[in-house]
Amino acid sequence: MLFDFERFTKLFARAYPVAVYGRHKQYCGRDCGLYSYDDALAVFKEYFLTYEYYMGTAHPQLKRERIVDLIQRMDMGETPEECRYNGIDFVPADYPAMIATHFRTRYRNCDYNICHFFSGSIRYLRFCESVLTDGV
Repeated sequence: MLFDFERFTKLFARAYPVAVYGRHKQYCGRDCGLYSYDDALAVFKEYFLTYEYYMGTAHPQLKRERIVDLIQRMDMGETPEECRYNGIDFVPADYPAMIATHFRTRYRNCDYNICHFFSGSIRYLRFCESVLTDGV
């Protein structure tokens, strides 16, 4: 792996408790539904490995604040405005097919940064496509 995953893991270890605290605060101390430490880290690793495969280079490092944001958004996603649902819940097992579908999708002027993948309804759309194609 070209990406410095050891460095990322150290940042992740500092970011994860902040993400948990922020989500607990948002939900008034109730169960916050975040992925476990290992599941969230595995989603990042899957993305970075796939990024290298398709892009031929390492993904840029992320700042701790961005990692916190992505951890907090990992378990749920936005739907398009025209969709009758307000959101969608994702489980860790959804991500490998969604990520692969994301990299097979051609976007205009896209660097395929993980932040793009987590923006708007992209994960929802890639989830729908991966379900329709069985992740192929």
